[in-house]
Amino acid sequence: MLGTDHDLNLLSQVIAEMQPKREIRKLVQMIKHRRKRLGRLAAGLGGPVFAEPANIFCSNLHRAWQSWRVGH
Repeated sequence: MLGTDHDLNLLSQVIAEMQPKREIRKLVQMIKHRRKRLGRLAAGLGGPVFAEPANIFCSNLHRAWQSWRVGH
């Protein structure tokens, strides 16, 4: 998602310089709408990661990593 958002941002910057402006404006609006949808989706997916304090998240991640390493 982050790559897509970045690509859309760059695309909107490039086309903003193009002519005729009227046709480009609609495309820029469509890109903004898509980026907002991607942002909402990313926030929903990332919410659980940021829901717990960083020290607890890191501790859980460390335990999972150690468990995985023992199994491989």
